[in-house]
Amino acid sequence: MENKMNIAYQGTPGSYSEQLLKTIFPDSLYQPCETFSSLIDFASKSGNFGLLPVENSIAGTVNEAYEELIESELSIFGEYIKKIKHSLIALPESSLELISNVISHPQALQQCSKYLRKNNFKITPVFDTAGSVYEVLRTNDNTTAAIAGEHFDSDDRFKILEKNISNDSENFTRFLFIGLEPPNLSLINNKFSSVL
Repeated sequence: MENKMNIAYQGTPGSYSEQLLKTIFPDSLYQPCETFSSLIDFASKSGNFGLLPVENSIAGTVNEAYEELIESELSIFGEYIKKIKHSLIALPESSLELISNVISHPQALQQCSKYLRKNNFKITPVFDTAGSVYEVLRTNDNTTAAIAGEHFDSDDRFKILEKNISNDSENFTRFLFIGLEPPNLSLINNKFSSVL
């Protein structure tokens, strides 16, 4: 069997972290984690790694992620910066006029706070941007929308009501590639510090 890196990320499939992993480590195995703590636990096992979001150009430091990293024995082996493009996503039958509640990760809600205030939406934090989209699907609620990546426009179970809703179009998140031991360089086909 081909040797592949096992890399944890916070969120569910479709999250910004997973999208970044697919770009920088396309031939790896990905492990979604609901919390930063579970990501750190996974990356703390020999041979495993993690991709941890630690800072955003709008919302600032992701304190919980930093705290978990500092308390661990993990090392940083790479840094990546990803441009974040938030969209308002709902069910196909919904419309902007029907939306009264918006759900997403607290960082995404903060990064889109001006848009949310302008529209007077009620906000509900959840653990993940991509997870918020699947929560809208699970509840089948036409009055609730999610904030997540525009890559969901290729899924016909959802409709993007508005794109680029961040407070600033220059919205970037810094991610750290972490682990106990350095990765096997033969499994890596990219630079260890890049902007995507």
